Amino acid sequence: MRERGITLVEVVIVAAIVVLIAAASLWLAQGARAYGMRSATRQFDAVLGYAQALAATSGNGATLVFTSPASGDGFVLTVYSGRPDAPGAIHLAPMAPLTSAGNVREAKLGAVPFTIFLNGAGHASGTAEAVTPRTVLTSDPGCPPGESSIVLTFSDPRATDTRTITCNAAVAGAPVPVGTVNP
Repeated sequence: MRERGITLVEVVIVAAIVVLIAAASLWLAQGARAYGMRSATRQFDAVLGYAQALAATSGNGATLVFTSPASGDGFVLTVYSGRPDAPGAIHLAPMAPLTSAGNVREAKLGAVPFTIFLNGAGHASGTAEAVTPRTVLTSDPGCPPGESSIVLTFSDPRATDTRTITCNAAVAGAPVPVGTVNP
């Protein structure tokens, strides 16, 4: 019986395999963060669609409240039916809050906390504070100063994505009934 040791070539081959596996793991982990942000923005898109449908059917719009989670990292988005224009006017929507590890910031309102209000047409206004069901606003805060839309930027260390929600905009001209065409 012949005993055999490990050759230098075998050691180099094993070391190369370990380095390739480590590099592939690191590459996959970095790519997963970008997909995580993409997932968060897709979840936001779904929540926004739900809130716009809720605003159109509730009779008093909808409210989206962005706050910080207990950990301090990321944001929590809670949807309410109605806008806080009277005592008890907003009620928690029947959906779980969206929690994300990424950050969100509005161009003029800044980082969380802030609130976006949607009217029945889905147009937005916002304030740089988190409202609660006990909050009563005496008037709609309107679009952020100098803006025609609310611009949300979602980010994490490796990815950034932007969403825009139009504010109430004055439409020029006379209304045209649905189903008619101007000559």
